[in-house]
Amino acid sequence: MNIQIYNDILLIINPNSGHKNANSLIQFVKKNVPDLDFFIPENGDEATILLEDKIERYSVFILAGGDGTINRALPFFLGRKDKILCIFPLGSGNGFAREMGFTTDFVQLLSHIQKRESLSVDVVKINDHYSINVAGIGLDGYIAHLFSREKTRGLMKYVFLTLKSLFSYRPFTSTVQVNGHLYQGSFLGISIANNRQFGNNAYIAPEAIPNDGLFDIIMIRPFPFYYYPIFFYKLFAGTLTPNKYLIIQQSNNQAEIKTNYQFAHVDGESVICKGNVLIEMIPQTVQILKTKKTELL
Repeated sequence: MNIQIYNDILLIINPNSGHKNANSLIQFVKKNVPDLDFFIPENGDEATILLEDKIERYSVFILAGGDGTINRALPFFLGRKDKILCIFPLGSGNGFAREMGFTTDFVQLLSHIQKRESLSVDVVKINDHYSINVAGIGLDGYIAHLFSREKTRGLMKYVFLTLKSLFSYRPFTSTVQVNGHLYQGSFLGISIANNRQFGNNAYIAPEAIPNDGLFDIIMIRPFPFYYYPIFFYKLFAGTLTPNKYLIIQQSNNQAEIKTNYQFAHVDGESVICKGNVLIEMIPQTVQILKTKKTELL
């Protein structure tokens, strides 16, 4: 099989995301798509330099990696109506790829690219960071911090760290101002969602839509240990709704979080984010390739 390919498509492979699958993709491309330009940067800094150099040369960019790989590339695609971003999911959670309908069928991905149809999606600005999927302060930020220090990655490692954190993690104090409301006190976590799920079908914001100009703020109050199974069941069933432990606000206005807690994440990437955290919506600013799942969005 030899697949015809246009010369304005660039594939960037993160070799640290799903190592075995990354190698399989490289071999597939070399054998079946020999005309496709691809690069394998050694790290995030090299990927940034590569995008700076190639952003004007190509029209379609395939990022093979996880949510973090997408996040690091975001600044290059903000407001660029002439650049289409595609995803070949290789990460541990692949939350954004799942929501956008991207699979590990590379032939199918190329067939979608031939149509050149894209969807304009929102991005949330959180201080100096950008998030296209889900960001958070608190428990999920703490887990992302632990995960970033691990030599081995993958779903099972993430599950292990999550379960371990439940016994050692302590709630933090924060103030959240959104939609004219002020929420104060103790929280397990505060998530800022542009999309529904963290990854692996864990739906923290079941009502979130990536191109509606709104972000969801999900504030989780401390709850008894016996409630954890109920919470996680609802999380994976996609049935989380507001209750005495859960506050959800949708907004297109600036929101602000004040906290001294430091561990946070943007699209699964661990960051330090304490003090005043400003949240702003940048509507329909990145072009994402349309798939069968997003045809109606």
